Amino acid sequence: MLELRESCLLCAAKHVAQARVLLLESKKGYDYHVVYALGHMAEAEDETTGDFPLVAEWIRRERKTMEDDAGHVPQFRKLICFIISMIDKESAQVLAKLEAEFSGLSVEDLTDWWHNPQGEHEEEHTATSVEDGADSIS
Repeated sequence: MLELRESCLLCAAKHVAQARVLLLESKKGYDYHVVYALGHMAEAEDETTGDFPLVAEWIRRERKTMEDDAGHVPQFRKLICFIISMIDKESAQVLAKLEAEFSGLSVEDLTDWWHNPQGEHEEEHTATSVEDGADSIS
Protein backbone atom coordinates (compact mmCIF):
# COMPACT_ATOMS: atom_id res chain seq x y z
CA MET A 1 0.00 0.00 0.00
CA LEU A 2 1.24 3.46 -0.91
CA GLU A 3 1.82 5.60 2.16
CA LEU A 4 1.41 9.36 2.27
CA ARG A 5 4.52 11.31 3.08
CA GLU A 6 4.60 13.37 6.26
CA SER A 7 3.07 16.77 5.58
CA CYS A 8 5.40 19.74 5.30
CA LEU A 9 3.75 23.13 4.89
CA LEU A 10 7.03 24.98 4.41
CA CYS A 11 7.97 22.50 1.68
CA ALA A 12 4.58 23.07 0.02
CA ALA A 13 5.04 26.85 0.11
CA LYS A 14 8.50 26.49 -1.46
CA HIS A 15 7.13 24.27 -4.25
CA VAL A 16 4.34 26.74 -5.01
CA ALA A 17 6.88 29.59 -5.09
CA GLN A 18 9.10 27.59 -7.45
CA ALA A 19 6.11 26.88 -9.69
CA ARG A 20 5.56 30.64 -9.93
CA VAL A 21 9.18 31.24 -10.92
CA LEU A 22 9.02 28.51 -13.55
CA LEU A 23 5.74 29.79 -14.96
CA LEU A 24 7.31 33.26 -15.31
CA GLU A 25 10.29 31.66 -17.09
CA SER A 26 7.90 29.94 -19.49
CA LYS A 27 6.60 33.37 -20.52
CA LYS A 28 10.18 34.39 -21.41
CA GLY A 29 10.56 31.74 -24.08
CA TYR A 30 11.23 28.63 -22.03
CA ASP A 31 7.94 26.94 -22.92
CA TYR A 32 8.91 23.58 -21.37
CA HIS A 33 9.16 25.25 -17.94
CA VAL A 34 5.37 24.97 -17.76
CA VAL A 35 5.82 21.22 -17.28
CA TYR A 36 8.30 21.86 -14.47
CA ALA A 37 5.85 24.29 -12.86
CA LEU A 38 3.12 21.66 -13.00
CA GLY A 39 5.52 19.20 -11.37
CA HIS A 40 6.18 21.59 -8.50
CA MET A 41 2.46 22.14 -8.02
CA ALA A 42 2.03 18.36 -7.84
CA GLU A 43 4.83 18.19 -5.26
CA ALA A 44 3.18 20.95 -3.21
CA GLU A 45 -0.07 19.00 -3.32
CA ASP A 46 1.72 15.85 -2.19
CA GLU A 47 3.36 17.72 0.70
CA THR A 48 -0.07 18.61 2.11
CA THR A 49 -2.28 15.62 1.28
CA GLY A 50 -1.80 13.78 4.59
CA ASP A 51 -2.61 16.46 7.16
CA PHE A 52 -4.02 19.36 5.15
CA PRO A 53 -6.40 17.88 2.55
CA LEU A 54 -8.20 21.18 1.88
CA VAL A 55 -4.92 22.90 1.04
CA ALA A 56 -3.98 19.93 -1.15
CA GLU A 57 -7.31 20.19 -2.97
CA TRP A 58 -6.84 23.93 -3.57
CA ILE A 59 -3.36 23.30 -5.02
CA ARG A 60 -4.69 20.43 -7.14
CA ARG A 61 -7.51 22.57 -8.57
CA GLU A 62 -4.98 25.25 -9.53
CA ARG A 63 -2.70 22.66 -11.12
CA LYS A 64 -5.52 21.02 -13.08
CA THR A 65 -6.69 24.43 -14.30
CA MET A 66 -3.11 25.18 -15.42
CA GLU A 67 -3.16 21.91 -17.37
CA ASP A 68 -6.49 22.69 -19.04
CA ASP A 69 -5.93 26.41 -19.68
CA ALA A 70 -2.46 27.42 -20.84
CA GLY A 71 -3.19 31.06 -19.95
CA HIS A 72 -4.23 30.37 -16.36
CA VAL A 73 -2.01 31.95 -13.71
CA PRO A 74 -2.80 30.72 -10.20
CA GLN A 75 -3.14 33.19 -7.35
CA PHE A 76 0.33 32.28 -6.12
CA ARG A 77 0.63 35.05 -3.53
CA LYS A 78 -2.73 34.22 -1.95
CA LEU A 79 -1.93 30.50 -1.90
CA ILE A 80 1.54 30.97 -0.42
CA CYS A 81 0.27 33.41 2.24
CA PHE A 82 -2.46 30.96 3.20
CA ILE A 83 0.03 28.09 3.54
CA ILE A 84 2.36 30.27 5.62
CA SER A 85 -0.55 31.22 7.90
CA MET A 86 -1.18 27.48 8.39
CA ILE A 87 2.44 27.07 9.53
CA ASP A 88 1.87 29.67 12.24
CA LYS A 89 -1.32 27.93 13.40
CA GLU A 90 0.39 24.53 13.39
CA SER A 91 3.31 25.94 15.40
CA ALA A 92 0.91 27.36 17.98
CA GLN A 93 -0.85 23.99 18.28
CA VAL A 94 2.47 22.16 18.73
CA LEU A 95 3.56 24.66 21.39
CA ALA A 96 0.27 24.26 23.29
CA LYS A 97 0.63 20.48 23.15
CA LEU A 98 4.20 20.65 24.48
CA GLU A 99 3.19 23.02 27.26
CA ALA A 100 0.40 20.66 28.31
CA GLU A 101 2.68 17.61 28.11
CA PHE A 102 5.45 19.11 30.21
CA SER A 103 3.51 21.25 32.69
CA GLY A 104 4.11 20.22 36.27
CA LEU A 105 7.36 18.38 35.56
CA SER A 106 10.43 19.13 37.64
CA VAL A 107 13.71 20.32 36.16
CA GLU A 108 15.10 16.82 36.82
CA ASP A 109 12.22 15.23 34.90
CA LEU A 110 12.75 17.58 31.97
CA THR A 111 16.50 16.97 32.00
CA ASP A 112 15.92 13.23 32.08
CA TRP A 113 13.48 13.50 29.16
CA TRP A 114 15.95 15.64 27.21
CA HIS A 115 18.71 13.07 27.55
CA ASN A 116 16.40 10.08 27.01
CA PRO A 117 13.43 11.10 24.85
CA GLN A 118 12.61 7.45 24.04
CA GLY A 119 11.83 6.78 27.70
CA GLU A 120 14.81 4.50 28.36
CA HIS A 121 14.81 5.51 32.02
CA GLU A 122 11.14 4.59 32.25
CA GLU A 123 11.95 1.08 31.08
CA GLU A 124 14.75 0.79 33.65
CA HIS A 125 12.35 1.98 36.35
CA THR A 126 9.72 -0.52 35.20
CA ALA A 127 12.25 -3.35 35.25
CA THR A 128 13.36 -2.35 38.75
CA SER A 129 9.73 -2.25 39.95
CA VAL A 130 9.17 -5.78 38.67
CA GLU A 131 12.41 -7.02 40.24
CA ASP A 132 11.45 -5.45 43.57
CA GLY A 133 8.30 -7.55 43.60
CA ALA A 134 5.88 -4.77 42.76
CA ASP A 135 2.37 -6.00 41.97
CA SER A 136 1.92 -3.72 38.99
CA ILE A 137 4.11 -2.09 36.44
CA SER A 138 3.97 1.68 36.73
